[in-house]
Amino acid sequence: MFKFNCLLCGAVCCTFKSEEESPLVFPWEKRRLERLNKSSMFEPYIIYKINNEEIGVLMYRWKIEGRCLFLNREGRCTIHNSKPLSCKMFPLIIGLDDFTLRVSADCEVVKNHINDLETSDPKSSFPAEYPHAMKVFELIIKYDREAKKKGWNREIFKKEYSAHRIIDIDNLIKI
Repeated sequence: MFKFNCLLCGAVCCTFKSEEESPLVFPWEKRRLERLNKSSMFEPYIIYKINNEEIGVLMYRWKIEGRCLFLNREGRCTIHNSKPLSCKMFPLIIGLDDFTLRVSADCEVVKNHINDLETSDPKSSFPAEYPHAMKVFELIIKYDREAKKKGWNREIFKKEYSAHRIIDIDNLIKI
């Protein structure tokens, strides 16, 4: 049975060729990252459109060009214990289009064991990462449930929404 063991290479999970590859973070993670590094940049990504004037942000895109700001010269994470859930769960990723758990084939370890993964259980194969992925699923489901009660629908942020008042979801809904 395949069991994932991170090489701590920082090659794929901490280096980004395009903005679309950058991690998604919850509002409280965004605030923590901003405290740790004032130059961190974020853009709303997954939102709830509340009305014609307000947007509730569920997740932000952490805009990273190239290497993560928190990698040291040796390529090691300097915030390893407090990094965001999206970093903790990699190479597991959540398909937001169909709400499925996926495995990134960009990771060298995954790439070298792709055949083993076809028949493996993600919980057993990714014991350190799987609980973090489940936490993300759980949070999204809880926020979706509460947002639906209010008549809000989850969607991807559009540039035309930038004139709206942006409110972090944890300031609107307490989970």
